[in-house]
This record gives sequence, structure tokens and C-alpha cells, in this order.
Amino acid sequence: MKATTSLYGNCVVLTGDTVMFRCDQERMNWYLSMGLADIVTKEPPVIRLNFKPKGPGHHGDPYFLQEFKNRCVVCGITDNLSHHHIVPYCYRRYFPKDSYENGRWFYDVLLLCLGCHDSYEERAQELKQSIAHEHGVPPWGTTTLNDDEAQIMKAAITLHRHRDKLPFDRRDRFEKIVKTYLGKEELLPEDPENVFDIIKDGIVTTSAAEIIVSKLRDLDDFAIRWRRHFLRHMKPRFLPDLWVAERRIYTEPNKR
Repeated sequence: MKATTSLYGNCVVLTGDTVMFRCDQERMNWYLSMGLADIVTKEPPVIRLNFKPKGPGHHGDPYFLQEFKNRCVVCGITDNLSHHHIVPYCYRRYFPKDSYENGRWFYDVLLLCLGCHDSYEERAQELKQSIAHEHGVPPWGTTTLNDDEAQIMKAAITLHRHRDKLPFDRRDRFEKIVKTYLGKEELLPEDPENVFDIIKDGIVTTSAAEIIVSKLRDLDDFAIRWRRHFLRHMKPRFLPDLWVAERRIYTEPNKR
């Protein structure tokens, strides 16, 4: 987990005289280095794009255009901060692409100090397990590996790692399993590792998060659940202005 003392650059980006969005220093410098913007003022940092952008950015949305404070939203300290994804990234990575266009997902990224971040992670894991149970999904996801293949993999990897240390009867049992799979009378030294790799490469694993997202009927309801959970357990006192748990951002009104 990367920590720093300043994650919000609060650089204002204009198109014409219209404020489109704010960005960090690194992104502002990229626009300038690529010749895509000109400096309006250095302090506070304001740049103006010299090309016509494809979209409106966050124009008209006071939440995203405000100046964000570099402090933990829970305790308020300003050191050792990190980005915290209210809707865990393991889920959001499977959201439809158009559900977070124009950086709308950034609404669910807040700053936490490392201590508060660690404190919440245990609670977040509990909710992940509850959600998996509700959807009838194992917390570790699903796999195409069957019991026979698992037994063969266990025998192969045990032989590969510990063959010379195994009791004779156990080694003989594992060798028979691998030989039967390969249809061979004798094993070469490299056979156990090869068998393990063959079976492993054929396994298809689907994460619990991917399965759960595929079953969701409303992404916003899912996000709101996570926001309320965060509020209930962490009781943050320094949230950005206008941040509310019930805001709907992932589904356009005409797509619901």
C-alpha cells in the first residue's frame, strides 16, 4: 500500500473559460509537456487546454470541482495517506466500462491514513464474505479443477518437491497416480512437474467478485451498500463536501 502526504493536486483545468475538472500535478505536467495546455496561473495552479475535448469532464458537478483536502477522511491527519476504494477494486474492475466514464468512479475513492485503512480492512473482508454467501458463491471463487485432477496435482507436486524424503509406500502410491495419468510404466525425473503444469494450465478460475458483479441488478445499490458500511464502521468526520452515501453515479437514468 503506497502512502504519501499529498494525493490531491487540485490543479484546475479549463477549456475556454469553463472549468472541466481538477487533476494532480503529474497530470497537469503531462498536458503541458505534450503541448496540450497552457499555464493560466501558477499559484493556484490553473491550465487551459488548447484543444477541443471530447466530453464535458465534470463541468457542472460541484462535488468533483471542489478543492479536496489532503487528509484522512476518518481522523483528519495529513501524513501517511493512501487511496481507499469504497467499492473494492476487486468488484469495480468488472463493472461495465461505460459505468465509470469520465472518472465518475473517483467518487468512491477517498483518502485514509494507513492506520484507519488497516482498521477498516477487517470489516471490509467480513462484508465481502457476507456478499459471497448471499449470492451462493464461494469466497475464493470457482474453478474447473475436479477432485481427480486435484489428487493428481497433489501427487505430482509432492513428488517434485519431496520425492527423496517420502516414505516408500507413500512415494509408490503417488508415482502410481502420476503414471496412470500419463499412461507410462516408468517416470522420468521431470514428469511430476510437467503433469502439474499441464493440469494447472487447463484450469479456469473465476473470482467470487466477477461472479457477484455479473449477478448484480443495480450497480448503484451495490455501491451505496458499501458506502453505508464504511460510514457505519468508521464514522468519518472529514468527508469531502457534498459526499453522501446515496448518490447514484454508475447508472445513467435512461439505462436503468
